[in-house]
Formats: sequence, C-alpha cells, structure tokens
Amino acid sequence: MESCARQEVQRIASIHQLGLKDRPNPKSRDVQYPKRVLFGLNSDNEGLIKDIILQSFQKRS
Repeated sequence: MESCARQEVQRIASIHQLGLKDRPNPKSRDVQYPKRVLFGLNSDNEGLIKDIILQSFQKRS
C-alpha cells in the first residue's frame, strides 16, 4: 500500500516539476500545470547547509 502512495506522490511531483498535463480527477479535463522547480539538494547546497549549521554551533560555544 505504501508503495502505491509513494508512486502517486512521485507522479504528481513529476507533473509539477516538468510542467506536464494531468487530470486532477477522472471526470475533469486535462490541466496544463506550470513548470515548478521543487526543492532538492545537490552537493553545493549540502555543503552550504553544513557550513551554516557548523557556524551556528560555533557561535553557541
């Protein structure tokens, strides 16, 4: 059951990420969704986040 829910979330996220068409419900017409970049991490972001966290800990010491 969890796998089906996860697949549905991934499908919806892909539609929004790529700006695809989808039907919000089976009886509706296709809707064109605007392309929206969803939050994600890459190695650059990860390094920046680690630096911010470490600086925060150093300020508290």
